[in-house]
Amino acid sequence: MFEADRRPGETDHAVKQLVSFAFTTLGLALLTAEHHPHNPASGRVLAKTGFACTGLGDSFVTYEFRRPVHNCFR
Repeated sequence: MFEADRRPGETDHAVKQLVSFAFTTLGLALLTAEHHPHNPASGRVLAKTGFACTGLGDSFVTYEFRRPVHNCFR
């Protein structure tokens, strides 16, 4: 998204919608994401939307989000 076109919370909302689509419609179990270390705002968006930081790669910070498992038989 271009910075001039963003409103507060809009990026968070877009990521949440993408996560929902990936898990429900596509049936994916794991999403991964990366951002440049000099762009901490992207890391904050990923963390706020449920992604967990998994480390620092060669030139990117890596994140993952696993689909929640619902155990109905506790």
